[in-house]
Amino acid sequence: MERRGAPRFRVKIAVDKMEETEITLILDKNGESYLYEEEGDISEKGIFVATKTPLPVGKIVNLKFSFPDVIELIEAKGRVVWAGKGADKKMGMGIEILEMDSKGRTELKRCIKGER
Repeated sequence: MERRGAPRFRVKIAVDKMEETEITLILDKNGESYLYEEEGDISEKGIFVATKTPLPVGKIVNLKFSFPDVIELIEAKGRVVWAGKGADKKMGMGIEILEMDSKGRTELKRCIKGER
């Protein structure tokens, strides 16, 4: 049974920067760029980031997303809700989106729905 509050969509993710309190991600729903090495998933409520060095559970992070055709970074505040190996045996972390402004949420919804 799905425990998440929103459907998730597979995306290709490049981690542009990961520091203790800030993560910058480049997302590509179509996965057509050579930059994207890892698959992850995203929803309106959270994101899975594949990484060999996940942050600790409970850590609050500032997220910055970049979509290929969106000029401005989408910024959000999130919390690491789990870290370790997922069902597909990839090491990573699940981040719950806690705060995001309405413009960012609108862009995220448009990208997930394929309108971008």
